[in-house]
Amino acid sequence: MNCFQYKATDFVVPGAGKVEMVFTPSDGSKPIKHVVHDFTDGGGVAMGMFNTDEVNRLTQTLGSYSSNTQRGIHGDNFSCRDHQYE
Repeated sequence: MNCFQYKATDFVVPGAGKVEMVFTPSDGSKPIKHVVHDFTDGGGVAMGMFNTDEVNRLTQTLGSYSSNTQRGIHGDNFSCRDHQYE
């Protein structure tokens, strides 16, 4: 696993039905709900995944570091081993 990997879960959809994704805010405000797919002719497979703002910022930082390194501009050493997200 590298430090840019998104966490995910998947499952077998056993038959006809609707797969939805819901965000429930911890402050009690209105949830956000999206229909992912309406399985009308039987089941299938569904997957949900996420990443955090922290990892996205890290990705941008490493992208800049990689680009700078390729151009011969060296900064602090950085390793994905230091940033494993589980």
